[in-house]
Amino acid sequence: MKPKKVIETKFSRIKAGSVLIAQPCWKEPDYKRAIILITDYSAHAARGIIINKASNIHVYDLMDEPGLRIDKMLYYGGSESMEIISYIHNIPFIPEADYFGNGIYFGGDPISVEELIKENRIDLDKMKFFAGSTAWSSGELEHEIANNRWWVSDISSRELFYSVPEKLWTQKLMLNGNMFGLFAEEFDPSLS
Repeated sequence: MKPKKVIETKFSRIKAGSVLIAQPCWKEPDYKRAIILITDYSAHAARGIIINKASNIHVYDLMDEPGLRIDKMLYYGGSESMEIISYIHNIPFIPEADYFGNGIYFGGDPISVEELIKENRIDLDKMKFFAGSTAWSSGELEHEIANNRWWVSDISSRELFYSVPEKLWTQKLMLNGNMFGLFAEEFDPSLS
């Protein structure tokens, strides 16, 4: 019996751990030059975190836990659930973290994370903290991809933790062979 041939579509590549790269000409500031890490994906819904929009707030500005000073920049993850702080990391021993591949973990038991930080057992350079997320209901994300709003790609932990956030969009486009990454400001193709 012959194995079934798997036909890959642009939708079959979407999974937790994939990234969406905003195509040029988004008018909404949230999505302009955004890169979104997909954290949950099913036939019913999708959720992700914008990973390249740093804020001017530090995590410790939002926490009043004694002995816990997280001197890391807080990133804007999206307009949904802004009261929730989540984290992406490269620390395999954090309990209950979801592993996305490429050295990237999402979340984990917050009490364990607090204890590990207090005990100075976590390298905070291997963590990024986010307020908010982005969500799509059934079929919305697929519709946006079909209408050329996003490119689907992947990302490594090295890119995620060592790239300058403001340059990550350009860097990902160039690595994927897309020449839009050459332009400092995107142009509107409808004008040409």
